Amino acid sequence: MRPNSRKSLIKPRSQAFQAQGGRCYYCHLPMWQANPEQFAARHGLTLGQVQALRCTGEHLVAHKDGGGVGHGNIVAACWRCNHGRHARKAELSPEQFKNHVGKRMKRQGWHSEGLHRLKGEGMCPDRARRGAPSDTNFDTNRCVLVGARVR
Repeated sequence: MRPNSRKSLIKPRSQAFQAQGGRCYYCHLPMWQANPEQFAARHGLTLGQVQALRCTGEHLVAHKDGGGVGHGNIVAACWRCNHGRHARKAELSPEQFKNHVGKRMKRQGWHSEGLHRLKGEGMCPDRARRGAPSDTNFDTNRCVLVGARVR
């Protein structure tokens, strides 16, 4: 390997994608790795919309700051979040950026129109939980009430 070349992110990105259940580290929306057409068809989106959800390898500690491609420093992030984090004038830590994205997601002000609804696919958005009585069991992974009421 040449002295200034960087190791490939393909394997660590793929491992992070699998470990994260195919969801972005920051916005938690589903991502795609290899087939945007299939992803678009499955989720009822256009090819233009799914480009923002392409899986990228994100360095938690930036390469320029000495971060490597080892396990623990690479997470899977959608293109929008990865580029959004690095386009900021004031650099935020990964946790600060995750909080920033979370606030914007709650207002549906992060991804383009139509993509926010994907958060509810496999994960439960807060708005679905609001109608559930407080004395019930609520499965946030399936976004449904389960079992009998809690006593």
